[in-house]
Amino acid sequence: MKFNFPSFDEIQQIDRLLANIADTIVLQQEKLDLLKQLKRGYLQKLFPVGNAKQPELRFAGFDGDWEQRKLEDVTKLSSGKNLPSVQNGRFFNVTMGSVLPNGVLKVTDKTNSEVDSLSLGDLIMPTRDIGHGDVIGITAVIPDSGAYVAGNCTFVLHSPTVDSKFLSAQINTGSTRSEIIKRVSGSAQKMIKQSDILTLTIMVPSVEEQHKVSDFLSSLSATVALQQGKLESLQSLKQAFLQKLFV
Repeated sequence: MKFNFPSFDEIQQIDRLLANIADTIVLQQEKLDLLKQLKRGYLQKLFPVGNAKQPELRFAGFDGDWEQRKLEDVTKLSSGKNLPSVQNGRFFNVTMGSVLPNGVLKVTDKTNSEVDSLSLGDLIMPTRDIGHGDVIGITAVIPDSGAYVAGNCTFVLHSPTVDSKFLSAQINTGSTRSEIIKRVSGSAQKMIKQSDILTLTIMVPSVEEQHKVSDFLSSLSATVALQQGKLESLQSLKQAFLQKLFV
């Protein structure tokens, strides 16, 4: 077997190029990790913990205790249906596999069924999971009306009184998330019942403060997504160079 080698100078240039890209990827990963850590820290401080009635961190102009409410008092809950998949369907079919552990919505399945059409701001929640149950009870916010439908093994939560992004963030973190995990049943196939969700307790401030928290977390999430995209672009660039620099 024969191998082709370039000149020593070309080897050095290739080595420097790949090393620079690798260093940039490391720095970008560190930047992303710090942002994710920052977001986790804010999530812990922007919502009351345990029996507290106020969060550790407040925005200027807001004070007083938050109100304790059950989800059944502030949301309407319904169940998704098992819908037929169609390759080029008109609607995104949101199933238990469409919600990631970080609350991001990622839908690949489509359908032509208009049953259980979802509206902007609805929350979708997987009701079943396998393994560690990382996504069961996690919510994602529906970003548009008329484009998504509620598929198999999901709950839909609609609240006319609570900011949807605020509600999703509180359900997905802290003591509310811990309580959901306690209520999950099953071993290999994990599940959670409607009654387990509806009787969850959340803490609710004024609508104005809800919007303030929601806007702040949305901005932070957008920054995390932007830096994640930059990291993935750098990794793709490195792979492309590796494919083109060697024959």
